Amino acid sequence: MRFLVVIVFSGIFCLFYSQVAPCAEIKVVDNNVLVETDAYKVQFTDGVITHLHNKLTEEAYTLPLGIDGVTGFRGRSGLLRRDGRSIWTDQATRTQARKIAPLKAEIMFRQGQNAVRLFIGVDARSGDLLIEQEGASETAGVYGIQWGCVNLNHRNLDLILPAEGGQVIDSTTPVTSRSFNYPGSWEVQLAILQGERGGFFVRGADETFQFKVLHYEKDIESFALGFVTQNQAPFDALTSAKSVVWRLNTYIGDWREPARQYQEWMERTFKPWRLDEMPAWVKGIGLVVTYANPDLDVGILDKLAEQVDPEKTLLYLNEWRKDDYDVNYPDYTAKHGLGRFIEASRQHGFRVMLHVNLVGVSPYHPVYTEFQRSQFRHAWTGNSIGWFWDWIEAPIRHAFINLANSKFRNLLIQQLKDVWEKYKVDAFHLDVSHLVVNDANGLIEGLNAGQGNVLMHNELAEAMPGVVFSGEHLHEVTFFRESFAQRWKLPPQQFEPTPRETPQPRGTPHPISTFLFSPYTVPYGYLALPNPDRVPQLYQEYLDTYENWGVLPTLRVGSIADLGSEQVRTQELLSIARTWQQLGLKPDFESDWAPNTLFQYVAEDSEIAVLKKTEMGTTFVLPEESLGYERVFGVTQVKTQRNIPHWSAYNETTLLGLHPEKSYFLNDTPRDFSQAHINALPEGVSVTESRLTENAALFRLERVDIPHEIDLLSQFHLLKTGIVVNGEELPRQSGATFQKTEVSIAGVRKSAIDAHPPWQGIGGDAFGEWDLSLPDSSHIRLEFDIGLAEGSENSDGVTFIVFVQGDEIFRRHYAEQKWEHINLNLTPYRGQHIIVDPKNK
Repeated sequence: MRFLVVIVFSGIFCLFYSQVAPCAEIKVVDNNVLVETDAYKVQFTDGVITHLHNKLTEEAYTLPLGIDGVTGFRGRSGLLRRDGRSIWTDQATRTQARKIAPLKAEIMFRQGQNAVRLFIGVDARSGDLLIEQEGASETAGVYGIQWGCVNLNHRNLDLILPAEGGQVIDSTTPVTSRSFNYPGSWEVQLAILQGERGGFFVRGADETFQFKVLHYEKDIESFALGFVTQNQAPFDALTSAKSVVWRLNTYIGDWREPARQYQEWMERTFKPWRLDEMPAWVKGIGLVVTYANPDLDVGILDKLAEQVDPEKTLLYLNEWRKDDYDVNYPDYTAKHGLGRFIEASRQHGFRVMLHVNLVGVSPYHPVYTEFQRSQFRHAWTGNSIGWFWDWIEAPIRHAFINLANSKFRNLLIQQLKDVWEKYKVDAFHLDVSHLVVNDANGLIEGLNAGQGNVLMHNELAEAMPGVVFSGEHLHEVTFFRESFAQRWKLPPQQFEPTPRETPQPRGTPHPISTFLFSPYTVPYGYLALPNPDRVPQLYQEYLDTYENWGVLPTLRVGSIADLGSEQVRTQELLSIARTWQQLGLKPDFESDWAPNTLFQYVAEDSEIAVLKKTEMGTTFVLPEESLGYERVFGVTQVKTQRNIPHWSAYNETTLLGLHPEKSYFLNDTPRDFSQAHINALPEGVSVTESRLTENAALFRLERVDIPHEIDLLSQFHLLKTGIVVNGEELPRQSGATFQKTEVSIAGVRKSAIDAHPPWQGIGGDAFGEWDLSLPDSSHIRLEFDIGLAEGSENSDGVTFIVFVQGDEIFRRHYAEQKWEHINLNLTPYRGQHIIVDPKNK
C-alpha cells in the first residue's frame, strides 16, 4: 500500500512517494511565476522562462535579468496564427496569475477576445517542471501554440539535439536560427542543454506523435528556444490550440544522464525490438554492401567472399525489380535472375536485403486513382507531395501516400509478403520510411500520419515473422521495428515537403541519436553514399559525419571491377570492415570518453576501440593500441612515417602535395625511394595527377588554398551598427534596423539581416560593420542574397550598398520579393585587415 504524506511548512511542499522526495515551492509575484525545487530555480516572465538556475551544480544558465536577450519569434510564448498576427503573451492587454493548487499555477493572457493560458506545475514524483498551454482566438487559422525560454547564455551552454542524426550547437556554430520538426528532423522530443558540471533538459511525453517544432535563435550574447505544439492540419477553420505536456529538469554530469532517462521512457512507451531479441545474424553484421547493378551478376559474390566474412555481411539490393529504380510503384515483381542471385548469396553465407518504397505510388500505376485522395498534402500550401512531383515527364515521379490508409497498407504488405514467401529474403529496406507529414487532408481513418506509419511497421512485422527491417533516416515513429537505418550526412540529404532552400549552417555531429537508438537500431550508410574510388570527395563528406555517429562500414559497388586491388580507397574500406567483423565492434556509451574522442566502441572481448580527432584528421585506435586506420585531410603536407599507397610526393619525414579538400588513409607500407618521386614541395601545392613510364615521370601540380569560410552572421558580436545622416554616424534610431532574423521570401526561408533605413523624413542609411583579416588567398569572395521580405508589396525598393575599406564595391536598387544571389570578388584585398560595411537606404 502506498501512503501520501504532505508536510506544509512556510509554503514549501515536500511530497514523499516511494524513495523520491522532491521539495517544491511555487510563488506568484506581480503576475510572474517563480518555481523552486531541490534541483532548480525557474522564473517565468510574460509567460517565458527568463531565469534558470541548476541548484545541483550551482550553475546559472541564463544571463542576469535586465540584460536584453533574444526577443524574436523563436523565444516568445503565444498562440500561432497563419495570418502572422499571433497572440503573444508579452503583448497581452490583461494578465492575471494565480495558484490553482499547492504545486500548480495558472497565468491568463488576454488581448480582446483572444486568450492564452499557461499552466506551470511540479510533478511530485520526479520533480519535473510541467508546462502546458491552451489558447483561443477570435479569428480562425490557428496552427499551434508555443512557449519560450530566453536569455540562455551560449557561452556556457551547448544545445545537444537528437536531430538530423545528432548534433551539438554551441557559441562557435554558424547557426543563427534553425527549426526542427518532430517527427522528422527532430528525431525524438528531447533537447539537452549541457553546461560545465551539469545541465537541464526539456522533453515531451506525448505518445500520439503530435506534430511539434523546436526553434533555436541566437544573438550577440544569448540564445532562445521555442517549443511548439502544432494542430493537425488543415488549419484554416481552427480557432484554438492545446499543447502537449512539456517536462523540464536539471541534472548533474554529462548529456548521457538525461538521454538515458529519455531512452528508458521511450522503451517503456513504444516497446521497441531490441537488437539482442532479433535473429542472431543481425548483431554480427560488420559491413553493408550496396550492390547497385541491375544485372545481378553472381560473379561478384565470389570476389566479395574472398575479401570479407560473408556471414557478417549484409547485401543490399536496390535494383532487383523488373522495373527500373523508383519506377512503377507499387509493383514488386522481381526480375529474372533474382532467385539465382539470392541462392548463390545464401551458399556463401551472405544475408540479403531488398529495397522497397514504403509510401510510393507512381501516378501511371492503376492503383493511383484509388489512393490519390490519401496522397500527402502540404500543411501550408495544400499542394500534393511526392518525389519529383513537379516534373511531370519524369518516369521516377511518384506520389507519397499517407500510411493511415488501411487499404494501402494491406496492398503493400501483401506485395512484400509474396516476395518474401517466394525468395525467403532476410530483410527489406523501407525507403522513405521517415516521411511523417502534417497532412492537409486531416486525419485518415482517425489516425495522423505518425500513427499510420506505426501501424504499417507493426503489420509488416506480423505478416512476415523473422524478417528484419531497415529504414531511411530514423526517429521515434520508426525506430521500434527497424533493426537497421540509413543515415544521411550533415547537412541532410533528404526529401523536404517544402520548397528547396539554400543549405543552412548546421551544428557539429554528435552521438546523441546513436546513444538513444543503439539498443534497437544499427546505423549504416545512406543509399547515396558513393563508391570511395569513384566519387572520393563526396564519400569523404559522408565520412566526416559518420565518424561521429558510429555508422557501420558501408560500401557501394556496381561491378566486380570495383573490388579490384587497384581500387585503393575501396580496399581501405574493406580492411576497416574486416577489422569490424573480426572484433565485433559495438557502440560503447558506458565508459568515459576522452575529450578528443569522436566515437568509442567495445569489442566482443570487452576491449575498447577509440576513433580520435587529431590535428591532421582522425585515427582509429584498436585494442592493445594497434592502429586500425589513420585519415588525414585539410592539409597539403603531413609529417609522418606512414605512407599513402601509390603516392608519388614524399621524402624521409613528410608526405607532400596533398589536396586539402580530399582525405587520405595512411598505412605502414615502406616508402620506395628507388622510384621516381617528388622530394620537396612548398606548402599550398598539390599533386593532382602523376604518371610514371620507363622513360619519364609526369606530374601535374596545382596551387591550392586551404579552404576557410567566415559566416558573417555567426560573427555578429564583431558587428558595429548605426545610421549615417548627412555624413554623420549616429546610433540606430527612427525605426532603423540592422539585426539578425530569419526571413521567408517566395517560400524560401533563410537566415538574414533585417536592415531598414530610418523613417522617411529623417533620411540616411542603416549600416553594419565587420572588422576582418583576410587570408593571403588567390580566391576570396563575399557572397550574400538580397530581397524584400514578404508583405513589402507597396515598397518602392531598397538600395543595397557594400563598402570595403571605404571603396564602394556593390550598389543595387532592388524592389523584388525574391532572393537574388550576389557574389563579389574580394581577392584584391587579400592579406589585408579590412572593414566590410553593408548599407541599406
